[in-house]
Amino acid sequence: MSKRVVNGIEYDLVRRKGMKNIRVVVKAPDGNVVVSAPMNMSTNAIEGFVESRAEWIARCQRKYRSLPKREPVDFIDGESFTLWGIERKLAIVEKTRGRKTHLEDNVLVLEVSPGANLEARRKAFEDYLRWTLGNAIDMIMPKWEEKTGLYCSGYQIRKMSSRWGSCTVKTRSIRFALRLAEYSPECLEMVIVHELGHIKYPDHGAGFKSYMDHNIPAWRSIQKNLI
Repeated sequence: MSKRVVNGIEYDLVRRKGMKNIRVVVKAPDGNVVVSAPMNMSTNAIEGFVESRAEWIARCQRKYRSLPKREPVDFIDGESFTLWGIERKLAIVEKTRGRKTHLEDNVLVLEVSPGANLEARRKAFEDYLRWTLGNAIDMIMPKWEEKTGLYCSGYQIRKMSSRWGSCTVKTRSIRFALRLAEYSPECLEMVIVHELGHIKYPDHGAGFKSYMDHNIPAWRSIQKNLI
């Protein structure tokens, strides 16, 4: 990956073997631009394509930067963030032992060791996200496995920046993005149904879309909320 700039647009360039077409992605929440291109594509061709998408890139970046903050940055008392689609506040409590991060009304009490630095606070926060997301998946998944007749062999929760979930069809294993805990439960439910669907429908063709329409009729509008 290398940093590039063209006509004021800063982007990360990734060249991929076997890739046939160029792809531009604007990533939430900061609006960073990532360009994936075939190994043999010329720099001029890449820059020309990025320039042709300048208006769309700027529109996406404005949209992301206008959104409420979804996760803490400084991890200090009173900082706002979003959990399960609701704006919350953060409270930092230092404890020498028996630490347990927990939610009190709309305040997430982050219990950390005395003098904990930024990374330690971030880890405590992400551990809580992983716990609450795992609980939600454990509640929602069985319902949809029974309804669809599609069963996963197991799941993992990972920090993913460009995907909300992924499924390995051969093993029926599913990965979920940690940041799903920032969004409303209906978003998580849609992603669960989506990834279960890939056990039967590996691509996003007509069969998959029909499956989604049957199980989550509003899936397209829900998907637009995931940014």
